[in-house]
Amino acid sequence: HLTVAWKVDPLFVPILDGALILVADHELNISSFTARCVASAGCSPYASVAAATHAFLGRRHGGNTERIRGLLDEARGQGSLYRVIESRVKRGDPVPGFGHKLYEADPRARFLLPRLPDLNGYISQAQEAAEKLLGFSYPTVDFALVVMEKELALPEKSGSCLFCLGRLAGLVAHVMEQYAQNRPIRPRAQYVGKMPG
Repeated sequence: HLTVAWKVDPLFVPILDGALILVADHELNISSFTARCVASAGCSPYASVAAATHAFLGRRHGGNTERIRGLLDEARGQGSLYRVIESRVKRGDPVPGFGHKLYEADPRARFLLPRLPDLNGYISQAQEAAEKLLGFSYPTVDFALVVMEKELALPEKSGSCLFCLGRLAGLVAHVMEQYAQNRPIRPRAQYVGKMPG
């Protein structure tokens, strides 16, 4: 449906399918854990997925795609992603879309990026910047989705849309799995303050 609505070249339909599959689940990330916690409280699937979606849209999770889109827009304005990253590194500013806490190189991005055209040079420049400027902090799946949006001339924010749509399937699976466990999630806290006298 997306490929028809977005008039995607049939050559790239498999990569959109691949993107949706790759982002469907990613262990107990913030949104998946939120979905499980809410489901464990006995809430409906709708409430569980709604809560997880709110968490997903945070700037440190799925909302990071907005910051990456800003980075690529800045690169388009200056004519070079590499120079924009170099400038940010020199200023000590963050470079969104590079370096994943769990991976040396995000395998989802490693799958998607080589299958995309590189008409804007974002992919080759990102690779070069990762190796020369960012201490081998390679692009993440968020970066790959925004590059896909740009390279395939998809509607604005479609990278974010793909991420959210793919993840919805995984969130529903987490909710159903949590219902089957039939018990609340209840971590314990450990007091670290000064003990009362």
